[in-house]
Amino acid sequence: MNPGAITPLRAIAVLALLGLAGCSTPGLPELYVPLVPGASHGYADKPIGERRFEVSYVAPPQTAFTFDGPSGRQASDAELARAYDLAMLHAADLTIANGFSAFRVVNRANDVDVRNYRTYRDPYWAGYPGWYTGWRRHPYYWGYPWYGWYDDRYAVLSTRVALTVELLPEAEPDALDARQVQSELRARYAPPA
Repeated sequence: MNPGAITPLRAIAVLALLGLAGCSTPGLPELYVPLVPGASHGYADKPIGERRFEVSYVAPPQTAFTFDGPSGRQASDAELARAYDLAMLHAADLTIANGFSAFRVVNRANDVDVRNYRTYRDPYWAGYPGWYTGWRRHPYYWGYPWYGWYDDRYAVLSTRVALTVELLPEAEPDALDARQVQSELRARYAPPA
């Protein structure tokens, strides 16, 4: 047997690795981008005074059947923590880009929004699994009304963190060192080696 030949087992292994690569969570290059019109996520900043900026990060929307219960709360907390980290990273980058070495978070605002959508399914529509083909309505025997089917299993989680930061020329007791914040957060969101 040729050692370089592609066997069915090797083909399955390669496909599995490609599948795992496609399912991985997005890394820093995909997440840490400027927020532009039409984009679903990214960071933004605007000056609001001398040495003060409002820095915000909008996280990519997450979808699930529901965000209720402990697992939903855990998912929303994790997304909020990631949005906060990326807002802090942009605050550190902004501090260094403006020639300062430290910053202080003066205010923080979190916006977590979960929207549940109702989906409508008509069992008599063509292509609905297990039912009839074509647009056929069956007679309503004994006056039974038609209501359709509804599912409440589609939810979207949107997360935004806004920080008011003050840029400082040097570190103070309640301030954060910009280079340290930058290195810690970039290491946290670096792709695994």
